[in-house]
Amino acid sequence: MHNIIKAVLFLTIGTSAVAQQSIMEIASSDQQENWWSFHNGQNITPDTFFQTYQESMGFDANYSFIELKREEDDLGINHIRYEQFYKGVKVEGAQFILHSRGNTLYKANGRLVKSLQGSPVATVSFKDALNTAKQLTEANSFYWEDPYMEAWLKDVKGNPNASFAPKEELVWLDPQFSQNGENYKLAYKLDLFFEATDDHRLFYIDANTGNLLWEQNRCHSATAHGQAETKYHGTQNIITDSVSTNKYVLNDVTRGGGVQTLNAQTGTSFQNSVDFEDDDNYWDNVNAQIDEAATDAHWSAGMTYDYFLSEHNRDSYDGLGSKIVSYVHWDQAWRNASWNGVAMRYGDGSGDPLISIDVVGHELAHGVTEYSANLVYAYEPGALNESFSDIFGTAIEFHALDSAADWDIGKASFLLRSMSNPKAYSQPDTYLGQAWYTGSGDNGGVHYNSGVQNFWFYLLSEGGSGTNDNGTAYQVDSFGIDNAAEIAYRNLAYYLTPSSEYYDSRRGSISAAEDIYGSCSYEANLIAKAWHAVGIGSDTLSNDIELLEVLSPKNSCSIGTQETMEVKFIYYRSGCDSTIEAGDSIQLGYSVNGSNAVSETLIAGSTINSGDTITYTFNTKQDFINVGAYNIKFWTNYSSDYMTENDTISDYIIKVLDPMVDGDSISFEASLAATEEKIYHTATESNGDTYLHFNGRSTGFRGLVLSGIDADLFNLDIPNDETENFDKNKEFLSKVYMCVDASAMSHVTLKFDLKQTYSTVYRFFLGTNANTLASSLRLTIDGVQVGTQMHPTSNFSDTFATHYFNLDQYAGTQFELALEGKHFLSRAEDPGNSVGDNSYIDDIIIMDSEFIGEEEFELKDVSLFPNPTTGLLNINVNAPKSGMATAKIVDTKGAVILQKSLDLESGFQSFSLDISGKPKGMYLLQIQQGNALYTQKVMLD
Repeated sequence: MHNIIKAVLFLTIGTSAVAQQSIMEIASSDQQENWWSFHNGQNITPDTFFQTYQESMGFDANYSFIELKREEDDLGINHIRYEQFYKGVKVEGAQFILHSRGNTLYKANGRLVKSLQGSPVATVSFKDALNTAKQLTEANSFYWEDPYMEAWLKDVKGNPNASFAPKEELVWLDPQFSQNGENYKLAYKLDLFFEATDDHRLFYIDANTGNLLWEQNRCHSATAHGQAETKYHGTQNIITDSVSTNKYVLNDVTRGGGVQTLNAQTGTSFQNSVDFEDDDNYWDNVNAQIDEAATDAHWSAGMTYDYFLSEHNRDSYDGLGSKIVSYVHWDQAWRNASWNGVAMRYGDGSGDPLISIDVVGHELAHGVTEYSANLVYAYEPGALNESFSDIFGTAIEFHALDSAADWDIGKASFLLRSMSNPKAYSQPDTYLGQAWYTGSGDNGGVHYNSGVQNFWFYLLSEGGSGTNDNGTAYQVDSFGIDNAAEIAYRNLAYYLTPSSEYYDSRRGSISAAEDIYGSCSYEANLIAKAWHAVGIGSDTLSNDIELLEVLSPKNSCSIGTQETMEVKFIYYRSGCDSTIEAGDSIQLGYSVNGSNAVSETLIAGSTINSGDTITYTFNTKQDFINVGAYNIKFWTNYSSDYMTENDTISDYIIKVLDPMVDGDSISFEASLAATEEKIYHTATESNGDTYLHFNGRSTGFRGLVLSGIDADLFNLDIPNDETENFDKNKEFLSKVYMCVDASAMSHVTLKFDLKQTYSTVYRFFLGTNANTLASSLRLTIDGVQVGTQMHPTSNFSDTFATHYFNLDQYAGTQFELALEGKHFLSRAEDPGNSVGDNSYIDDIIIMDSEFIGEEEFELKDVSLFPNPTTGLLNINVNAPKSGMATAKIVDTKGAVILQKSLDLESGFQSFSLDISGKPKGMYLLQIQQGNALYTQKVMLD
């Protein structure tokens, strides 16, 4: 990439130099390449950005970026939002925003996805996918099939072409919205409206399997002048519509496309809803039906419209003046409020309907979010989504009620949350601190984890001091709620994208302050202090150096003496000092196993700009001579860097293996630490697993198990055949590898015992080839597959079989030998028959012997006695054919201690071998005839 700088180094007394200046700045202290800034004078335009940088960003011609919308804010800054596409199909949640003054870019940010793969062609029809989604709703009536609802939507939207009918749209989706393209699958995106309280749900159906990948509830919970006695807000002025003499209804046509409030009559049908009516336009409609709540909803919706228009120049929730429609008395005793993307619904509960102004503002703010950043309603993006609704609901309450407003969400009879004290309602006030929710309920904790940004907003508005859950003391000055809300709105509208997380919100809010007040301003620093108070980032906009990754050494069979030590770090300007000047020094260092610390100094030979990524190669090399594990710690230290939590990479583990030579064997009887001198068996991906267990033994007490964990049908990309086993579901890879030194060998034969199982759960989902798709093992040499994959023949009744591989082509060399497994269900997780998908491996041996094949006699063809023996071993053979054969006794290292030639006749015969005088212990009997080989363990007492 263009932004890589290679550092020329010297020792601490040296004069290290930085060779070239980066073309662009990737300004990221926490998420590399998500936040960019540009040098003055570069004159990069929005129209040429992707053309210029797409390839250097790591996106080939399969990727494209299509403009979604562009907006000019009240500062004259243009914000152009792009969506990412792969092979012509949109990547769900992936957006990038270019920010320009005039036609010159000065900032860019977003979350893009790399390493996508797969065909954009669906094998499941749209009709079948839609039918699946409709069945999942369990609804009987769908709005696009109802002429009344279609007409209603056209009226609400003011668009004669509006329709509830779901569009045929394919997208690439990862339900976690990660930035790893290997996790994305082709899916139909189906936006369904149907008759129910939660009447708006988004379904993603796998376009190749027809299975549900993910679903999202799109119902976010929680002109005459008249007066109204509201339930919660006293007497308020409202605007209504005079439809005839002495007949007024709650319809305000003076605000945008209108503000209308209707009576759902405790039903769940828009069609059966009617107007609230009053004969004198003084709405004193307090009654047993709680009709007074209707004027709360009507007044609060009007105040919400006024707030966004006057404070943020936004015309209604979508910025397009759309009508705001509210339905009161929704459903029977429903104690909730929700926005379904088109309208508001409020239930009566037990007499305390959720229609306070902050709740109304909260729900309508979901519409603002939907039409701006469109934050995904799950996990951290969902927590931000909820928090922005709380922020604007509270800001609207203060705007409308002034001193009568408070920092609680809701009223006394239905208090929901506290922004000033989130912990009072079991919410965290510190990122990842006490009460932080880590489960999958509540869409990943959207109503819980919103407390962190809520508390940030409170501190920024009101000021405060204290100590957070990290033990960090903080002091934040008051910025005022209007100023804080201006920052929050600008962040939401112009900087965040659908998959933004908490660190993105910190960056976006600081960028918003820099736009308004300047990059070195008190206000930008104040926002950083408020984020620091809730556990995110430094308390000052200082220069920041983040240690990104270790480039060398890497675990491999070639590691040894004089290894190069190399790291990559990034510089980010977030304060007044925009560069590291030539001549400035940066300390870097490393230590191995907690001692022998090496410290070196990089002297900047030229200016280092914000976003420059530097590769630093230490002058001091490291010897990894001895077999074993090395724990390495790397660090950097720069005098102006006050954000020190990202300056260290600790517990970087390098393992040096004892290479296997002729006769070496691994029986897995030793401890984990001893076993790892020969074999590295922790090389698994996130859902792979390797461990020693008695179930894995063919002999002795232990054997090695390769398995999978945490599988379900929604995180599996079902292979079509075994050729796709190791290309798909890479997170389920488990791998063990050995280093082999065959430099002194003329032949190389690998031998090991193997038993495999697979879960019957997959018989239904994978079909008749379940054994070849659910449980797979292969051999690789230096990363290249050798031979064919190995699979079980039955789901659990296979016995151990001995496998041989001819590796003669590698004789005279050194190489990495790996056994790689692809398995899904562990034994403990298997609901079918409690065996799971496993490969059990035991007694691995490397031999300098000619390959003889692995066609074996059946067990009934050979018998031997006594076993254990004191020396004499009697053997009966029922040979399948006549011909010469060889009988060998081999020790556990593969050395032949006794050999006898046999002239076998087809049929039954007997012979004996005498191994008396040999050391007591375990041996192998091998009988070879042509390509047939029989192996049996023998115990000598």
